[in-house]
Amino acid sequence: MIYLIGDIHGDFFTLKTLLDKIPKEATVVQVGDFGIWPSFAPRWKRAGIDRPVYFIDGNHDYIPWLDAESVDPIEIWPNAIYIPRGYVTSFEVDGVAKKFLFLGGSKSVDRSFRIHQSTDHGWFDEEQLTIEQTALAVSRGPVDYMITHTPPGSFTAKVLGLDGLRAFGIDPKKWTDESAQLVEKVWNALEQPVLFCGHIHRSASGPRIRSLDINEVLKVGSVDSGVQS
Repeated sequence: MIYLIGDIHGDFFTLKTLLDKIPKEATVVQVGDFGIWPSFAPRWKRAGIDRPVYFIDGNHDYIPWLDAESVDPIEIWPNAIYIPRGYVTSFEVDGVAKKFLFLGGSKSVDRSFRIHQSTDHGWFDEEQLTIEQTALAVSRGPVDYMITHTPPGSFTAKVLGLDGLRAFGIDPKKWTDESAQLVEKVWNALEQPVLFCGHIHRSASGPRIRSLDINEVLKVGSVDSGVQS
């Protein structure tokens, strides 16, 4: 079985509390904005996470540490395991093996408040998905599920509207989220598998899509996932 956790942003003590409520035999995947930063390593150690936690990259992670094009997952800290973009594997869902595609990456909507390439919560050009990475993801289909950080652009627009951009001082007419566009392209090319994501800090659902709120825990399955048909 597989459990998902929404954006954590380095709150590893809360993460530990959440993990204590998840069956030990379950695989745990965090959907980006995990909180991998050089200054957070001591915090991770103090939290005492004693089981594997897999995560994809969001736009609030230290991207230089994360090899997005790795063939296999990488253990960044003990029990903190990064899943690269385009990685595909199988998990059991409702007693049946299902294929999962992982596709981290996103564009920082708050980049005007952060320092480019800073080791202390900066933003990075490499945080964005690339055309090459999305082409690789499509080539590894078909899949039953997609796990992304950013939702497809059309879903974000429906859930947040334009106010989500204005809250960050962004003129919606001048903003393009290339990563969200590429996620949507992959999702459509793979005939819209069920998609789980984070990034927008909302627990929301739409046809074939479910976004997780901050620190939200969700079991993947036909009954528990809350995805609209």
